[in-house]
Amino acid sequence: MLESVEVIGQEKIKAHLLKSKEDGRVHHAMLFGGEEGRGGLQLALWFAQQLLGATSEASQLKVSKWIHPDMHFSFPVNTNAKVKKDPVSGFFLEEWRKILLEQVYFSGQDWVNELGIGNKQASITVRESEEIVRFLSLKAMEANYKVVLVWQIDRMNASASNKLLKILEEPPEGTIFLMTANSTEGILPTILSRTQVLNIPPISSDALSAYLSKKHGLNADQTADLCMIGEGNYLKVLNFLNEGDHKLYANAFKDWMRLCFQKKLPDLLKWTDEMAGIGRESQKQFLQYSMNMVRECLAFNYKTAMHESQQEQSFLQKFAPYINHNNCLYFQKEFDTAIGHIERNANAKILFLDLSIQVIKLLKLGQKV
Repeated sequence: MLESVEVIGQEKIKAHLLKSKEDGRVHHAMLFGGEEGRGGLQLALWFAQQLLGATSEASQLKVSKWIHPDMHFSFPVNTNAKVKKDPVSGFFLEEWRKILLEQVYFSGQDWVNELGIGNKQASITVRESEEIVRFLSLKAMEANYKVVLVWQIDRMNASASNKLLKILEEPPEGTIFLMTANSTEGILPTILSRTQVLNIPPISSDALSAYLSKKHGLNADQTADLCMIGEGNYLKVLNFLNEGDHKLYANAFKDWMRLCFQKKLPDLLKWTDEMAGIGRESQKQFLQYSMNMVRECLAFNYKTAMHESQQEQSFLQKFAPYINHNNCLYFQKEFDTAIGHIERNANAKILFLDLSIQVIKLLKLGQKV
């Protein structure tokens, strides 16, 4: 019997995918879109198993170990101690299979840590698209389909996207593309127009609660709190359970806001040096966390439901009055712009120093209410 990938909830999407397979109406290019932690990758992996594992027990075993000859993986990579130049996914299949078999639900930062690429960003380059074209030039060996799974296609650069577009327009018979993206904004419109986009919703509270109870042995009160905090995102829940990165970001954000409020430039310079050293993926995650804290400040001011820990709520009581209609949208814009600059390899020290100056101005603007 096929050992399927464990997907938390998302039963409606699974039913839709199975029906498309049973009816012989599987779209040749599907995009599972939504923030990581909702299950886009897991659904793509699960559906790949349904497509490739139906022919024999041997095929089922291969697809459960991610070594099926009719499946090709593409994902963001970069050079590391093992691969010095021209990295492609094929050089990192051992690491990829390891993380799939051990974790299944993992973040972009988890993958960067597994790759061991330090502060460098992982991306999908034109050589990767060439590898996809080469794979699809071969005949299927065992299955009725050849499946190409592209994880985080929103990290594919323009040259690679244009190369991939040609094969998406006229794919060989029996080709199925299963692609995932945290956001569709970075994807070429011409690629989007050729895909069936499945927007992955937050995991239902019932499904997430049941999984947390089974997987982590938590009681009903604990799962209820975590479901509220996680907002349908299992990786957010894991951050709270593990507390490592989350505590790092929480403390860094509190220090940053305090230094900006007090306008302590020498200490801010030291803080920017520290932030410049944590790596680009962590920098982006920190800014995402910062955006979330700004939103929670507004929620606190309007007495709506809170999604933060007790420690963070204590901080929000003091900080929330400085976030209001005068500055909240500007905070979001500045943080979002900074994330874009990091993705384009901006100098981190200069970026965080400039951003700190903007935060000082915005905090002052918030005091004018």
